Amino acid sequence: MRSRSSVWGGVSFLAVAHAARLDRRVPPGPTRPSALCEPCQPWAYPPILINFPELRIPRCSPLRPPGQRCSRPLVSPRIAVLLGPPWGGRRTRQAAFEVGSIVTVAIALGRAAGVVVGAIRSLAGRRRFAVVRFGAVEAITLLEPLVLAVTAIVLLVGRPPASSVSAGEAIAALAGALVAILGLGLILWTLVSWRNLFVGHAILADQQLITHGAYHLVRHPGYLGALLIWGGLSLCFLSYVAAAITALYVIPAYLLYVRSEERMMLDTFGDQYVSYRDNVPMLVPRPRV
Repeated sequence: MRSRSSVWGGVSFLAVAHAARLDRRVPPGPTRPSALCEPCQPWAYPPILINFPELRIPRCSPLRPPGQRCSRPLVSPRIAVLLGPPWGGRRTRQAAFEVGSIVTVAIALGRAAGVVVGAIRSLAGRRRFAVVRFGAVEAITLLEPLVLAVTAIVLLVGRPPASSVSAGEAIAALAGALVAILGLGLILWTLVSWRNLFVGHAILADQQLITHGAYHLVRHPGYLGALLIWGGLSLCFLSYVAAAITALYVIPAYLLYVRSEERMMLDTFGDQYVSYRDNVPMLVPRPRV
């Protein structure tokens, strides 16, 4: 446990920087709790924001029994709010969880819908393909977008009430949304890098090997984006089910799918693809010198 002196040493600079603000008092208002004890009344800060147990910050509540006093704080609630993590507030946690979960699910559903639309367009324009491959590996991955959509909807419907989420769950929701946004951005970058992108294993009659844009980062940026969306969904809801589906079905299926695709690319482009494969990683980006 940290000593009180180390805590004060870590916050002294910010405390001095905000010293001018500490003399102000919050005037009474309709949102000011009326049942706060005397040490907390001058500040009248929402007690749900206080998350500094090592400083014994009081957590007053309008539901506190009359006459009961909290311990006198070692530092004012306002300083605790300025210096403490922003995840102690109930409303902050609710907003973070709601935004994170909705954004993540929207990205997952959007990606699933995009794959379905792309598959329909690819099937309708199949005459433009010189080579088409559909076997057991392709059949295994065929249902992945549907599994993604169903998993996202189930997690969204079954998520806990926002009023009961912890700070950790709120942070996980936002982190998962950021991972999903990264995956979506990578997919969009892939579409910009190759505008003739299609769904399935096939080779266009006049297709050239694409090595620029997102394909300069990894050889299969679209699949990496899909894996990031699955990872973001698992992290957002802290779901063991989504993580298990990702680890036991999605990742193995995509690895098989990638190997099948690379055999087709080697047969088509030969040494040109060998050189590309030797210089660009498959799914995990690596630093370039």
